[in-house]
Amino acid sequence: MQLELPTNIDKNWLEELYQQFNDPKWIHPDPLEFLYLYDAPEDREVVGLIASCLAYGRVTQILKSVANILEAMGISPYDYVFSGCPSRWQNAFSTFKHRFTTGQE
Repeated sequence: MQLELPTNIDKNWLEELYQQFNDPKWIHPDPLEFLYLYDAPEDREVVGLIASCLAYGRVTQILKSVANILEAMGISPYDYVFSGCPSRWQNAFSTFKHRFTTGQE
């Protein structure tokens, strides 16, 4: 898709771009695509933090690592984190590894 820049960029042009591209279909393979799996803002915040912390390396591996973490967290990443059970976290992520990041981190 070729995007033509107007001679005078204004609010209306920026709004048109926003309306055209603010759609989940454009996000893959960005790790932030996982945010769209959750409706609750607090879950999205946790997912966004996880995705951004692991956003280094090959994209396919990033997506796999984020998916693995979210699977272990269950239906609500927010509830999982704020359940405050470090021993549960250690057990769930004891074998996790993403490049040089381990489950301990």
